[in-house]
Amino acid sequence: MHPDPKRLGAFAFIAGITAAAAIATPVPPDAPVRAGTPVTPELVIGFQTGDLNAYFSMMNVSPEWMPDSRRLVFSRPDPAMPGRFWIESFDTETGKTARLEEGSDPRPSPDGRAISFMRGMGEARQIWLMSADGKNPRQLTHYEGGLGGWAFNVAWSPDARRIAFSYSPDIAATKARKEKAGAKDRKPEEPKSTVVVYGSKADLPLDSEIWTVDVASGAEKKIGSYQAQLFELSWFPDSKRLLVYGFRHGTSYRESKDQSDVIAIDAETGARKNLVSAGGEGLVGRVSPDGRRIAFFYDADDVRYPDMYTVAVVPADGGAVRSLTPKLVSSGRPIWSPDGRTIDYIAHAGAFTQIFAISPDGGAPKAITTSAAMHRNATLSPDGKRLAWYEEAANGKARAVFAEVDGSNPRTVVNLTPQYDSLRLGEAKEVRWKSLDGLEIAGILVLPPGSAPGKPLPMVVELHGGPIGGMSVTGQLICVGALERQIWAAKGYAVLAADYRTSGVYGWDQILAGREKQNFMEMDFADIDSGVDAMVKAGVADPDRIVVGGHSYGAVETEWIITHSHRYKAAVAYEGDPDWYRAYGDMYSVGGNTTLAWQFRGRPWEVPENYFKNSALYMVKGATIPTLFIVGDGVDYGGSYASPYEYMYSALKQQGVETQMLRYKQEGHVVFRPENVRDLTTRIVSWVDGHLGPAKP
Repeated sequence: MHPDPKRLGAFAFIAGITAAAAIATPVPPDAPVRAGTPVTPELVIGFQTGDLNAYFSMMNVSPEWMPDSRRLVFSRPDPAMPGRFWIESFDTETGKTARLEEGSDPRPSPDGRAISFMRGMGEARQIWLMSADGKNPRQLTHYEGGLGGWAFNVAWSPDARRIAFSYSPDIAATKARKEKAGAKDRKPEEPKSTVVVYGSKADLPLDSEIWTVDVASGAEKKIGSYQAQLFELSWFPDSKRLLVYGFRHGTSYRESKDQSDVIAIDAETGARKNLVSAGGEGLVGRVSPDGRRIAFFYDADDVRYPDMYTVAVVPADGGAVRSLTPKLVSSGRPIWSPDGRTIDYIAHAGAFTQIFAISPDGGAPKAITTSAAMHRNATLSPDGKRLAWYEEAANGKARAVFAEVDGSNPRTVVNLTPQYDSLRLGEAKEVRWKSLDGLEIAGILVLPPGSAPGKPLPMVVELHGGPIGGMSVTGQLICVGALERQIWAAKGYAVLAADYRTSGVYGWDQILAGREKQNFMEMDFADIDSGVDAMVKAGVADPDRIVVGGHSYGAVETEWIITHSHRYKAAVAYEGDPDWYRAYGDMYSVGGNTTLAWQFRGRPWEVPENYFKNSALYMVKGATIPTLFIVGDGVDYGGSYASPYEYMYSALKQQGVETQMLRYKQEGHVVFRPENVRDLTTRIVSWVDGHLGPAKP
């Protein structure tokens, strides 16, 4: 699943200063950078906002093996031309790279003769084919409206004769296209109402579709329509059936529950069979090479609590589910070895995600990777001897990698951030500490370049969103990418990106304990504050010069901190709703929120005390920490999203606390427009500098 970049880091539960001078004109992404160049806000914005879609696409680079188990194909953005992508191949024996064709998302055919890929934007976005050497490109599909919507998947049949794709149309784009087509028949004097009736057909998501296309003839065939989002489409080994994960989000359909299914579909008739059904989310699966079993992520407790699953197996025709692991914060999809003896998967382990392997018959998992990086998009070579993946290091450098199947001898396929190599970067590493109750918590510590040990530094404490999902190497105060923490480091600040137990990384028992005692906000605060104590004790942080802030749930926790602490010099709360009661039915959760109902042990009118006792909005009396509040005007959610922030801002203002609220028009959960990103960066940097220094590097 590839998230909409505007929702990157989106809140899973629901979801005054004088303006400084404007940020300078962004540096072109391909501009030369001298060795030892310090990281500045201008530089980061130049790298990231020139083409944000390209940056987020880079984060999802997925190297794919050719059938010869020697070559890899992948796509990457063109640094010189925003919006343009190139498909390249890499020979693991010679180390040579060859550019094949313009496009993205390459998928080699099982016989090695062709590569499918995507090309075009909007209505022109279609599946194309080229030969394995990049020659003779031709358009394969001609799907009306283009294949640019949400949850698009494409998969070759094992016999290489057909390509299947599943697709969830974008409701706004589809509506606009239909209105444009009908405009010529509508008289100018016929006004049209703008009303949206909640729960009506026009308010609900469009049905997802599955199609197949014959590679030789180009004939397209619709297999079926489904009232759910479809993810991770794949084939059974016999080329007769398809496997897909379907998720029906209760909030999207204005229902009181979610529904997830592992579905087998006849590729000729469209007949479907639900192999596994659950109320949670994330049943992403793959069929074993012998076609007898399916490995998938499974919510064994059948609750709506995102991104925490066991790795499980089930017979290919359905039956008893067997979980192989405890609940994990996992991502991607399980990967069968060609001989069916192991299943690889990606899960959080401390501050970073790592690749693990486990037998489908049970036993202890084995760590394949251990490096200080986020690992994604792992794939095994067809001969089972090598593994490839994408990784993003703690200092922000990103690359595609291949290694032996046990993770040894990792080598770079492509350096995706060559412009970072000349920058003067601070050290970034994992740190661990004990919380108040003895639970070990992990975080990422970034130090200024060349900083001397033993000298306490001003420190920025950064809190990630989610909360489920664990840490990230991307910054969470400004949300401008992996170099954001280096902005603070270049100013002489230490950065502690602190995790906390509600991220799920520390086990399902911690989630259950927080739910049982209704103290998860309090315990997350204890985890974060204990990390700050550890950095002060270690001589890293100056106890009198610390700022705290975060995005989404990180902002929710920031708001909790400013109403329960006085130790921080200032705070930044970026898009975090401080009122759980209101969040249950706001514009993002109209019809109810099944996650909140589970987390708070009931709905707001049933257990209002649980919602109130965990909401910072009702505890703002006595707050003293200067706080900058940031919010978009809610275009992603269908209306204004600012009222709780306005309340918090007013409460601080009326108590004489320094505060400011920024509300960006036509922005959603993440400020996205380049001009607004520049403005936001300027203001946050100025706010932090104004309360910490700025210190000299």
